[in-house]
Amino acid sequence: MHVSKEALKILERLEGFTPALKYDVSGRAIGFGAHVDPEKYKDKTITMEEGRELMEKHISEVVEPALRKALEGVKLNQNQWDALVLWTYNVGVKAMEDSTLVKLLKQGKYEEAADEFLRWSNVRGRFSSGLYARRKQERAIFLRGLNGVA
Repeated sequence: MHVSKEALKILERLEGFTPALKYDVSGRAIGFGAHVDPEKYKDKTITMEEGRELMEKHISEVVEPALRKALEGVKLNQNQWDALVLWTYNVGVKAMEDSTLVKLLKQGKYEEAADEFLRWSNVRGRFSSGLYARRKQERAIFLRGLNGVA
C-alpha cells in the first residue's frame, strides 16, 4: 500500500511550504517539512516542486517501509494507511515504532489506536492547539477517510 495523492495534498497543507532551511523541533527542515542535511541546503532555496519531491522521497524511502515493518500482519485500509503516513511523517519513525498507537494496532484495537493520535499534541512537553487540530484530522482520516477532511 502507498499513500494516496489526496493524503499528500493534505500533508502539504498541514506542513506548509518553506523554500529555505529552517529550524523546527527536531532539526533542520525545508520544503514541506523534509529533514535534510543542513550543509547541503544552507545557502539554497527550493521550489514547491522540489519540496514535493523531497517529501514524497522521504515517505517512499523512509516512512512507508518503517510502517510496513512495524505493522507487518496488521490489516489496514487506505484511509488508515494515509493517516499513519501523515502522523509518522510528523512525529518520526522512532516515535512511531515505540508508540502505544502501533502496539494497539498490533492487538487489533483500532478504535483505541485512533484515540492515541490525540496524545501526540505536545511540543517540547507543552500542549499545542495547532498540533491537536492536526491530530484530530489524522484521527478523523483514520476512522472515516479523507472525505470532508481536506
